[in-house]
Amino acid sequence: MPKDLVFPDPISGMQRLWWPLLVSYRPTSGDDSFVFRLRAWPGQQTVQQIIKALPLIESGMEHKIWKVEPVTGDVNAIDISAGTPPSFEALSIPEQMRLCRPSDADWRIYMGWNVLGEEVHLDPHNKSALLLTGEPGSGKSVLLLRLLRSWKKSGAIVHIADFKRSGDFDDLGADGCPVLGDDVDAVITMLEKARDVIDGRVVRMAELQQSNYWNYQPDARPPLYVVAIDEVQELLETSGVTKEQKQKAEHAAALLRSLVKLGRSAGVFVVLSTQKSDATAIPTNLRDQMGLRISGRQFTPEASKAALGSVPDGFRPDDTDVVPANTPGRMVMVGQGAPFVFQCAG
Repeated sequence: MPKDLVFPDPISGMQRLWWPLLVSYRPTSGDDSFVFRLRAWPGQQTVQQIIKALPLIESGMEHKIWKVEPVTGDVNAIDISAGTPPSFEALSIPEQMRLCRPSDADWRIYMGWNVLGEEVHLDPHNKSALLLTGEPGSGKSVLLLRLLRSWKKSGAIVHIADFKRSGDFDDLGADGCPVLGDDVDAVITMLEKARDVIDGRVVRMAELQQSNYWNYQPDARPPLYVVAIDEVQELLETSGVTKEQKQKAEHAAALLRSLVKLGRSAGVFVVLSTQKSDATAIPTNLRDQMGLRISGRQFTPEASKAALGSVPDGFRPDDTDVVPANTPGRMVMVGQGAPFVFQCAG
């Protein structure tokens, strides 16, 4: 038994494992699953030591522990979920949860539901970028369409470049905001215009003694300004191209880095979608600045790490227990609290 899990019994003086205090338990939405709140013995244990002892606790309970969460406001306690884990397949989702909705006043977008059937949202508050990745057929284009349509319905200014030229986004075009194809020069002009918007908003906020778009009340803000590029790797390709094409790709990457770095405080939000997210598809110094990331199914652990960074095994989208094959719309999100898996409502 690990030494740091063993403590001297104050009565007998013998060395033994001190089981944590059971504070409470409650059933979850399932029939045979419960949440147990455990607290460390004051001065004798830590939560970290309890977590190390979870395999022993699981063995003693004779039930699988499938979730561990901290307790808000109590650093000495954890909640463990044990029993039969929930599954997406067992959920009964009402039709209204499958519909596209406008964003709320803070531009939050309803995306779908988690494994407990709870609604999940994309929250751009104080963020500047989302990287959306996944193998072909994983559902990333459906999610991208949902996000852009919801923002458009809510009055956001939406600029789109569709390098796949699929036609999926054509209904989102508008006067002054056409949906661009694979015209690199036009896309660079779009990015330069977005950079000008940042500069203009920063000047206007300074005149009002403000420095952050998100500090305004919702009804006093200008619209969220969204720049979305589908299959962005086509824009950023620098291998096997001419010198002129490489210069344009590098210029586009520099503009995108600038938008991601400065867009948060000006209400400019960048969405980049790509099948591949490794350094051959998107420069590392751009990818690593993108605080919000969503990934559908990935082929390999390396692809998962490129898409999401380091995440626990229970959230790796190359793992068929996390994102099974042939489940379009099953996604993993990081950057918005703890990692979570959700099903896109598309």
